[in-house]
Amino acid sequence: MGSAEWGLLLLLSVLWGRSFFFQKVALAALPPFTVLLARVGLAAAVLWIAARAAGYRLPRSRQGWAPLVVMAALNK
Repeated sequence: MGSAEWGLLLLLSVLWGRSFFFQKVALAALPPFTVLLARVGLAAAVLWIAARAAGYRLPRSRQGWAPLVVMAALNK
């Protein structure tokens, strides 16, 4: 591996390790369900903004929501 790959690996380890550290700190101060709700809510908001920026829209009919409901149930 070259220096660029080592740098990327180091960046990945810092970003990934930082999330575990902050999760441990948050769980010491808040109940687990609150931390979970905050993380999932923040992720949903970011994904919704990214999807809107990319031009995607939420389905308006039941037929459009059916595959999303099935995927959500299977990815539980």
